[in-house]
Amino acid sequence: MPEDSYDTDTSKSRFMFNLKAILAEDENAELSERIKLGLQTSAREGVVGYPSRLSAIRLIRRQRNTKSMK
Repeated sequence: MPEDSYDTDTSKSRFMFNLKAILAEDENAELSERIKLGLQTSAREGVVGYPSRLSAIRLIRRQRNTKSMK
């Protein structure tokens, strides 16, 4: 059955449509909750915004160097 086409005249199709809607709503709620928790954690730790590109590159290089030293 194609993704976008549901024949809601049958009980099985209505069930599948409702099931996908419920799962999508749940996934959206979980994503929202994770984002809020991450923002709260960042605020508590004093982290604001995104790191600059240069600091991100330095962090990646530092991580690579510590892995290569092991």
